[in-house]
Amino acid sequence: MKTHELKTDPDVFYALISGRKTYEIRRDDRGFRVGDTLVLRRTVHSGDEMAQGEPLRYTGEEAVRRVTHILEGPAYGIAEGWVILSVNDTGRDALAAHVERQSAVIFQTMAAVDERLLPLPALEQKVGFKLTKIHELIRAGEFPPGKLIQGKHLWLEREIDDWIQHQWSSAS
Repeated sequence: MKTHELKTDPDVFYALISGRKTYEIRRDDRGFRVGDTLVLRRTVHSGDEMAQGEPLRYTGEEAVRRVTHILEGPAYGIAEGWVILSVNDTGRDALAAHVERQSAVIFQTMAAVDERLLPLPALEQKVGFKLTKIHELIRAGEFPPGKLIQGKHLWLEREIDDWIQHQWSSAS
């Protein structure tokens, strides 16, 4: 698999990074293959402007895409020697995979214990303590620590119910 650095007109570049454009139409002068990486570099001027004498200058903006499919000419109105490259955003794919994995962890946890997970506001309401007091009790080892899932602290409701029951029964 190869990495190809390619010039990209400003309008086309913005359509690509917004996700509205998921393909590249290119002259097949590089032997593109599925799995290749494209580093698309935004130019200051369009190809038409450069053909009229404007200099080739880059803005410094880049988009990285992976080739997932290739449609080669001559077929479907594509000229001989040209290709349409289907591309995906490797960054968005990685993020989507991460979110999917984290969601699976949450749902597996919920299914395993068949109960509710409490976010901090619900926990504060249930136990009647604010975050500062809850953290103080966690540091002292006197309160369930919960779990950090997708950047959010969550507690198993059963553990909190058990803690409340223990506090109630040991109170004088």
